[in-house]
Amino acid sequence: MQITNTGLTATIGSNAGTTPTESPSLPIFNIKGDNCKGVITVNTGENPGGQLIGRVNFTQSFGSDNLLIEILPVNGQAHGLPCFAGGIENSGFELICYSQLTDLNVYQWSYTVTEIIEPNTP
Repeated sequence: MQITNTGLTATIGSNAGTTPTESPSLPIFNIKGDNCKGVITVNTGENPGGQLIGRVNFTQSFGSDNLLIEILPVNGQAHGLPCFAGGIENSGFELICYSQLTDLNVYQWSYTVTEIIEPNTP
């Protein structure tokens, strides 16, 4: 199991699959981006599942948990899978997919984070 990123930290979920004998570096949860936007790439291992795939941890926490996080498919494998950002906190979010991922495949999603700031009330 491998996690690579560019400044952000991540936690890979067991639903990304188990390590296959012929490819000991899998599964991989890779993040290229920053706190506001980026691309998540998941190279699955064997017997991946659905639900929690991994967690993205921001380099710096936002001021509140009031975040809007949009997850969109980037490649054909991710297209059509019902995935979303869950477990949203000011420190990060989880990538959750309702459908089971397939063995030894590459999935990519983009993410965009918007902090919703409440107007000050006089």
